[in-house]
Amino acid sequence: MSIDILYKRPLKLLWSFLGWWERHQKMCWVFLGIFLVAWLAYDLGRVVTRAGLISMGGANQGAITMSELDDKLKSLSRGGRLIITGENSARFIEPGGSTWEVGDFGDQLTRTRLRALRGNGVLIEGDAAVDIKPVKVSSGDLVAVALLDILTKAAFIGFYGLIVFLVFRMLTSSGKRFKKLSGDRRPKIKIQDVAGHAGAKREVMEIVDYLRDPSKFDRSGAKPPGGVLLFGPPGTGKTLLAKAIAGEADATFLAQSASSFVQIYAGAGAQSVRKLFEEARKNRPCVIFIDEIDAVGGTRTTMAHSEHIQCLNALLEEMDGVEDNSGIAVIAATNRIEVMDEGLLRPGRFDRKVHVPLPGRDDRLEILTVHAKRLPRLTADLARWADQTRGFSGADLANLVNEAAVEAARAGRQEVVDSDFTLARDRVLLGARDHGRTPSDRDREFVAYHESGHALMRLAAGGRVEKVSILPRGGALGMTVAVDEIERLLVTQDEVRQQLLVLMGGRAAEQVFFGTVTGGAADDMEKASHLAREAIHRYGFDALGPYVPKHDSMLKEIELRAATWVKQAYEVAVKTISENKQQLADLTKDLLDRDELGEEDILVHLHDLKVVPLPPLPTYSAPVSEKE
Repeated sequence: MSIDILYKRPLKLLWSFLGWWERHQKMCWVFLGIFLVAWLAYDLGRVVTRAGLISMGGANQGAITMSELDDKLKSLSRGGRLIITGENSARFIEPGGSTWEVGDFGDQLTRTRLRALRGNGVLIEGDAAVDIKPVKVSSGDLVAVALLDILTKAAFIGFYGLIVFLVFRMLTSSGKRFKKLSGDRRPKIKIQDVAGHAGAKREVMEIVDYLRDPSKFDRSGAKPPGGVLLFGPPGTGKTLLAKAIAGEADATFLAQSASSFVQIYAGAGAQSVRKLFEEARKNRPCVIFIDEIDAVGGTRTTMAHSEHIQCLNALLEEMDGVEDNSGIAVIAATNRIEVMDEGLLRPGRFDRKVHVPLPGRDDRLEILTVHAKRLPRLTADLARWADQTRGFSGADLANLVNEAAVEAARAGRQEVVDSDFTLARDRVLLGARDHGRTPSDRDREFVAYHESGHALMRLAAGGRVEKVSILPRGGALGMTVAVDEIERLLVTQDEVRQQLLVLMGGRAAEQVFFGTVTGGAADDMEKASHLAREAIHRYGFDALGPYVPKHDSMLKEIELRAATWVKQAYEVAVKTISENKQQLADLTKDLLDRDELGEEDILVHLHDLKVVPLPPLPTYSAPVSEKE
């Protein structure tokens, strides 16, 4: 409770005041300026009149004694001017200008008395009676004193005012962090400039039509989309597609990351959302692009942070509230649509959900062609590399082309060839070659048999192997590069079992040739275990069939069955390698001599393989745990 009173409530009140100031800042600054000018003017007048430069009437009011002067000073509080005219006479001028003749003070005007008078704000000119030389204070000196006093106060006000302004600007500037591309800086990219993604481009064209001519939808009685949510894996071109929409419609482009909405101060994120939409309404037609919207658009739960909920509520209100959003298109991107709040996905808000997937073979060729246009000379076969880059995103393909150009530059060539793409592909997948790490002969032999085992099982399963290498790259001591003949979108039960065979081929080769195994197969075992769990639990490839269990006892059963799948694949891999032991030994010897072998060299050794068929999957009349 004490923390709430001492910290949270004052902070909320402060932020509420800053929010009110932000909404009425022009009026606030005007009133603050008037107040400061009035205060300084009053201070200037007080100092000048106190010094006697301004006479407010100036009439001589008569004579008073020293004791009566003391009483008058008490009533005046401060100020005035005492001019000593002789040894026993003086003239006192009130701040208002009234003049009094002071006489008969005898020895009462001592140094101590003078110091007291000065401390009370009285300016004294000369004192012959107490050995102080009469000093004539000019009007210029008095003005200088007054100005110095005013400048001191102005400097004080300016210093602390600057601190307050900077803090205020820091607290309220989060809503102005968006990137604005308008006028001549509007995006120049068009929809046709985006390679691939024909389906996604077709979906977003109606947004372009709406921004070009909003009345088109009104004439047919249709409502335009409230927003477009682009979702898909990272690097597939969601941001590029949003910029292309703005460029095609010749609209202002406002871009902001959703993570910048969430602030430490309550209400700052919601204010940022409102400012973004206010700016969009001033620059119609306009495209608002919110990247990684799951940072604020995630599902609202009781454990969510209050600032997160305020940001989300502000976004919901701005997208489908009382404000007129005609001529504004809201586009957002996320990699995790499954965590999005249902309030954002309902009609009227993000009612267009456009999937931007990893590019297929034809899309990859188109993307490679676009990025290869900047190369001065290219003799590489891009169609081949479109086939061999399955699973690459658009960003990966752009990086591949750039790395190939870097490899050509390292070799001192302007021409980019296939070997440059090969080195670039290996660098992208596994990292740069580690020249500083040289494995021992024993380790090289283990790695050579391990990679050869993968290659043999791949060929035995009916696949292709493009390259086998035992050169260290990244964290791997070797690699086997497989090529898929057909790009499959669905996987069958037999294909999963064949993948398990290939993953177990490395460990099986170590067991057959050395009678022991190494830790080099740790990653293979992890992948195989995960694949077997997915096959049983998600795909229903086991006797459990289409039932997806959720109970903990059934999950234990899945683990036992997945272990059976992996063990069965390992036993078949050991038998297959034993049946082709001599061919694998010849391949390994050649690999140890040359470090890397291409597809043709591999097929010289691995042909007419003896394939051990996979046994049928076990059927369970009772859970495995009960049978065991």
